[in-house]
Amino acid sequence: MKQFNEKHNNVKMILKIVGPITLVVGLFLFGSVFFSFFNMSDPFNNNIFSKMPNAFIGIILSAIGSAMTNFAYMGTVAKYTADEMTPIASHVIKNIKTSLDEKDSNECPKCHIQNDLDASFCDHCGYPLKKLICSCGTQNESDAKYCKKCGEAL
Repeated sequence: MKQFNEKHNNVKMILKIVGPITLVVGLFLFGSVFFSFFNMSDPFNNNIFSKMPNAFIGIILSAIGSAMTNFAYMGTVAKYTADEMTPIASHVIKNIKTSLDEKDSNECPKCHIQNDLDASFCDHCGYPLKKLICSCGTQNESDAKYCKKCGEAL
């Protein structure tokens, strides 16, 4: 495994050096043809077509250099992205977990003891756990004596 890592690091180092150099050479070749085309008074009579292979070679070298540079820094970029995203992802996961835990919880608001999900009253103190529904259809807190909408005694 150590031998693989050394080989991998050597390849990455070569790509980090050769990739940008190849990219710059390709851009230079393409750019020289591109700018010479627009700087000529009559580009079609000044034998511009003899320089076209340089432009094509420049495009190909630019693509190869760009790919080599991309592969050389791919791990570094991935680690940076992971380091930036980890706190956000863990915060979101924590909030989702808390939300799910609260949904599946039937904790008594008075003594804070966990009860069965289908329990209507606390096993420890007898406090009502379900919301009371008035004849008008309004849900009221379990300790309410009167409906909050119509005022009827519960």
